Parts: sequence; structure tokens; C-alpha cells
Amino acid sequence: MIESALDRCMRRNGLCSEARDRPARALFRHLLSHLATGTPPQPDAILPHRRQASRFGDALRTVLDDIVGADGSPDLALRCVDAFWDCLRLAARPPSQVPYGNITANS
Repeated sequence: MIESALDRCMRRNGLCSEARDRPARALFRHLLSHLATGTPPQPDAILPHRRQASRFGDALRTVLDDIVGADGSPDLALRCVDAFWDCLRLAARPPSQVPYGNITANS
């Protein structure tokens, strides 16, 4: 549901023109992987979606609030948005500067 809502949002904003062009899906999966492992994606994995990353980050909170709503913790959306921006910052760093570790729900 979250991927679909982010895809619709990005299509509506003109950031992807075709159904097969799904930057939201790729960016959301990078975020989930980063949350699960603490390891940022490789810079070349983010590169094809660099134009869409900012809009994705802007839409993420609204989509999470709409879908998760009262069922999630009050700060779930904020923590996910912060983790997304951290993920992008870490992906942009040279490998020797990237800290590794797990990001947990309580961090």
C-alpha cells in the first residue's frame, strides 16, 4: 500500500511517466533495507533516482501518516523520514566514512 501510494504521488507530480518507471518502489526498498541492516545503499543504486529522491522524502511522511495513521507510534513517520535522509547522506559518503550498524525501532 505504501509503495503504491508513493508511486501515485510521484506520477501525479510528473516525476515518473510510465507504470514501469517506479522510483518510489526502488527508494522505498532502499529505505527498508537501511532500516533493517543499518547499511546504506551503494551510491550507484541511488543515482538513477536522484531527481526523485527529494520529492519521495517530502511525500513519505504524508503517505505514512495516511496509511499507518493511529495504528503506528506517534513518531513512526518522522523516524522513517529521518532514516530516509540519513540513508541518502550515507550513500553519498565515500565508503571509508560510512558507519555501519542496525537502526532499530527504538533508536
